[in-house]
Amino acid sequence: MKLKIFSLLFFIGVIAINVMATQPVKVCRLSGSIKGAYNGEKIYLSTLKYPDSGNTFSFVNSDSTIIKKGLFLFKSHHLKKTPIDVLMTVRYMHNNKTLVQIPIILENTNIVMSLDTAGNGKNNKVTGSKKTELLLEYNKGVNKQLADKISIEKIKRFNAIYDKPTSTSAMHDEAMNIVKEYSQIRIKYTADFICNHIPSWISNYLLLLNYNNFDKATKDSVMAVLKAKCPNNSFLKEQLAQEKFVNEQQTIQNQTPIGSNYKDLVMKDTLGMPMKISDYVPKNKVILVDFWASWCGPCRREIPNIIKLYNQYKDKGLEVISISFDNKDKEWKNAIHALHMPWSQMSDLKGWDSEGAKIYGIMSIPYTLLIDQNGKILAKGLRSEELKTKLAVILK
Repeated sequence: MKLKIFSLLFFIGVIAINVMATQPVKVCRLSGSIKGAYNGEKIYLSTLKYPDSGNTFSFVNSDSTIIKKGLFLFKSHHLKKTPIDVLMTVRYMHNNKTLVQIPIILENTNIVMSLDTAGNGKNNKVTGSKKTELLLEYNKGVNKQLADKISIEKIKRFNAIYDKPTSTSAMHDEAMNIVKEYSQIRIKYTADFICNHIPSWISNYLLLLNYNNFDKATKDSVMAVLKAKCPNNSFLKEQLAQEKFVNEQQTIQNQTPIGSNYKDLVMKDTLGMPMKISDYVPKNKVILVDFWASWCGPCRREIPNIIKLYNQYKDKGLEVISISFDNKDKEWKNAIHALHMPWSQMSDLKGWDSEGAKIYGIMSIPYTLLIDQNGKILAKGLRSEELKTKLAVILK
């Protein structure tokens, strides 16, 4: 069954990443046969490119070869500089229509593929790569679960109402409920698959991709199995360290709750002169403190929203201070100029070791504080529409 609407969601789940790559491939011979392909056309070896914004994914071709009488061979020397354990995609297209698309994990082996332009991927097979075989086993299992538990009528309904100009809010909610149902099925199957394959490459791979999408109960059950079967697992150790860090940062955040007095910060401005938050608090009705960095994509995308709010409310008592988590002076200043940020800037150029991160327990950026003229914290962590709504109430 063709699950057209879930193709994007599938690729979100299997975004191309380097999983524990430690050495370059010395020999990786990738060859195969393809049924139903046109002689003399190309077949591609590609990676998946994650978008800077939006939901449109694209492929970047790393290699290609000509199909001759239904056979193809990617020359080994083309792959020598590609790290092992990277998820690639083998694709064949005709007249701009994708007829074959199959994931492949590069290994130090002779990998042989048997592909078919018919059957919606059901007839495709890979031998010589145990990791690819496990990945395909997982993918087929997910698809079977979806086919068994989500009706064709429901999928057709999703295609008819999702993200269409004529869709009402009720239709949007209906579509999101279908996506939620899909996600729950996929997450449950994924968690069970991970537990049944510990220890293995595929369990580590799926943990890296899916762990943050698990609810607490699922996380706890998976980690319990991992701890019992593989107590020295690197992912387990990293996750325990991360949870410790989050708990420590949360404790720090709790020391500056909404309604409490802000904690001052002293850093240097772009001219190298000392600057403090307290220089601005008594002089303005509201201070928006924006924690950001030049290397942070979401931060840069949020800046135009803050500029709009600054221009809207600067005459009503709003002042903005940006505190950067950069560690390179030139990149920090270049970003300020490129983004046309008209307000005061400060940084200690210590990256995540910034005093701002330590004092306020910041775990991710962008992050904001709203401080009133009396030094009380009005809000924390607001962005975009939430920030706009809050300022509209305060500065009406």
